[in-house]
Amino acid sequence: MNELDFVLEYLPINIKKTISIYLDKENNNIFSKNNIDYTKYNCTEYNNLNDIFESKTESQKATNNRELVEEIRLRSNKPLILKIGQETIVIEYIITQQELLQTFDKICENSIYSYKRQICEGYITIKGGNRVGIVGSGVIENGQVINVNYISSLNFRIARQKIGCSNKLIENLIDLKKGSIYNTLIISPPRRRKNNIIKRYN
Repeated sequence: MNELDFVLEYLPINIKKTISIYLDKENNNIFSKNNIDYTKYNCTEYNNLNDIFESKTESQKATNNRELVEEIRLRSNKPLILKIGQETIVIEYIITQQELLQTFDKICENSIYSYKRQICEGYITIKGGNRVGIVGSGVIENGQVINVNYISSLNFRIARQKIGCSNKLIENLIDLKKGSIYNTLIISPPRRRKNNIIKRYN
């Protein structure tokens, strides 16, 4: 079971099927361009995921579409969104509030109270080290969030291992003579595997 499969376990069957069909490219014609204004979301819609792969080098290409998925965004009464590599893809499947709450209940294992601390922090960690960001109306007390009501969006961030991402930096991070790590500050844009680098040498 890969990282994406862990996430799909939490989704209602219709959403799960929609994502699987899109990624497997079995029938791209079900995603019509006519009913959604894609420019409204500042996103790009692809009928063929090969358009994404063509911009990758051979070493960067994944062997399976599922290996490229980074985020799944569920927003109440709005289209389903997938983040695949550098592209944000809008799929013509409207997420209902019922589906959103059903997913939220499953994430919390039908015990929202027991996850209250994580909910107040804005995300919940699920199987496989994946995280689910939560959007709703925060209840503030003494400058701290004590509860989140009216959940309106869930963002599944899929954990990905990038083997070898820190190899080029090892000489700049480690003092081989002393067997210690240099004082180091790692700065980069989002999704450049900063965490993977840190974990590799932790």
